Amino acid sequence: MPRLRKFFDELKERNVRKTLTIYMSSALTATGIVKLFTEAYRLPPVLFSVTVTLLTFGLASAFALAWFHGKKGARRFQPKEIALHGIFFAGALFVSFRLIGAPPPSHLSVDGEEVPSIAILYLKNLGPEEDEPYSYGITQDLIVDIAKAGLVRVAPKKDILFFQSGTVTIDSIALKLHVRYVLDASIRREGDILRLSGQIVEARTGRTLWADHMRTTMSEAASLQGQLARTIISVLNLNPSESVRKDITAARSTNPDVYEFYLRAKYLYDKRATKEDILTARGMYLKAIELDSTFVPARIGLGQTHESQGEYSQAEQIYRHALQTARKSEIRIEEAVALSRLGVVEWYREDFPKALEYYTQSLTISVEIGDREGEGRTLNNIGLVYHIQGDYTTALDYYTKSLTIGLALGDRWAEARTPNNIGNVYSNLGEYDKALDYYGRALRMRQELGDKPGECITLSNIGNVYDLKGEYGKALDHYSQTLRITQELGDRVGEGMILTAIGSIYHKQGKYAEAIDALRKAQSFMRLTERPATATALSWLAFAEMKVGDRKSAQAHADTVETLLKSAPRTEEFVEICWNLYNINSLIGNRQKMSEYLEQAYREVSSRADRIGDEGLRQSYLTNVPTVRAVVAAWNGKGQASR
Repeated sequence: MPRLRKFFDELKERNVRKTLTIYMSSALTATGIVKLFTEAYRLPPVLFSVTVTLLTFGLASAFALAWFHGKKGARRFQPKEIALHGIFFAGALFVSFRLIGAPPPSHLSVDGEEVPSIAILYLKNLGPEEDEPYSYGITQDLIVDIAKAGLVRVAPKKDILFFQSGTVTIDSIALKLHVRYVLDASIRREGDILRLSGQIVEARTGRTLWADHMRTTMSEAASLQGQLARTIISVLNLNPSESVRKDITAARSTNPDVYEFYLRAKYLYDKRATKEDILTARGMYLKAIELDSTFVPARIGLGQTHESQGEYSQAEQIYRHALQTARKSEIRIEEAVALSRLGVVEWYREDFPKALEYYTQSLTISVEIGDREGEGRTLNNIGLVYHIQGDYTTALDYYTKSLTIGLALGDRWAEARTPNNIGNVYSNLGEYDKALDYYGRALRMRQELGDKPGECITLSNIGNVYDLKGEYGKALDHYSQTLRITQELGDRVGEGMILTAIGSIYHKQGKYAEAIDALRKAQSFMRLTERPATATALSWLAFAEMKVGDRKSAQAHADTVETLLKSAPRTEEFVEICWNLYNINSLIGNRQKMSEYLEQAYREVSSRADRIGDEGLRQSYLTNVPTVRAVVAAWNGKGQASR
């Protein structure tokens, strides 16, 4: 102890604490600025890592500087000091160069072999603007097709869009997208001739692995994508299954007019700004199908125009026809896509068993043909089905498998999406620390990707965890960040959901006037078709109105909630809504409805608890989730009273 006390006295005498405090303040400011610029201008993430490394070694140097020179009359340039500074400087340079020289994180290994990675840049259209659909459509489909060619990492379409202007160097693009190879090409339409010039470059060395000029007539333009797919497969030494190789290298259609209608429809639909754009794209897809009824991609596109408008019966009919055509033509990839789209339709219809059936069939095909990207995406969708039905253990299993594939492929969008979903499961189970850990991973990745809608979702989820933990200040802070982003994006439904969450916190804090104001605003953003979200908002509103004595309005809103609840799916919100109705009827004095909604809430809690295979997670769900705990306590109290 005397030695330790003497050491701290020395630190004080030499002003070490003061020096380090000043240094740390400056260092934190510097790292904040670098992080801001890295995210704002999509600079290489390694820049931030190098900054932290240099500042960390600098901290050691600052300590040494204070120790040798903080004391009055201290000598300058002592040999020990010079040696220490030299060691710190060499260490900082060594670690920094290792970081800079390390291969991008997507260069992962499976069974000791590097996973190939490529960015397929948008084909530059060197002709008039009216030919842009050729550039856009061929690029989009090529990205999707190559992603299905086995164990290969292909930079997603969303990431590629950022570099469409072509003002960034290839090595910078590769560094930012974490890929080893880059396909850079351009096309020009000259009358009946379509010319393509392109090259595949290994970014780290600048070595050109392939460069060529292709020339084809417009009547054979549909084969251009297949030629590029074959080139990439050969250059990257990919080994897709024979079925996949055949499907992604074949010509899209033998009819040039069909292909042109398809490309123009796809371009217009993806760039849609109004309902008229959707209807025009739909008309083009129909013309393509009229000319070639076997062209499945046009049918899939046509179905999506109906799906996006909530016209699920029409979308289902179209997807079923696409499925039949794909099976008749024995095109397994298109069969898997059609099954997946049918699963999405049933998901929107809230027929989860049917959705699961279609997803499972799609997954089987993806596994059989070696479509790892499709396999990972479908595993995630299956996890969502089990999740929403309360089978949390099975959902975690599927999410984990999906994340494993995403990591193997270096799919950064999957690395953001799936941890967010895993966080949702742990949040529902009351495992809040685990939930925050996964949400943190998802948030960092979504911010790095510039995925504002995704960032918004994860921030909201983090706010929900703090809400469940009773840390309302932190919850409101995250909800406020989410609300600002939803307003920037013009996401009115998302804004309504966040206002509901904010209103519920005000209610828990006893700030009923503020709660009513937020919940009434939320109500104006909701559509009755969003039954769980609308019912949740109205249940909190009715509850708050009862608290302030507005019984007439509360009763009207409670009646609407009861109507919505009869046809709403049994999602996580179901228990919360029933519990609110129980409390509302308690204030009204309606014992019959109190008993009815308590029983519904308890049965749903018991059903979900029974589906949790792990006993520890089951107990966490029953004891840590506030609403669940309250429902169980009320039910047990009722049982004791009846005895």
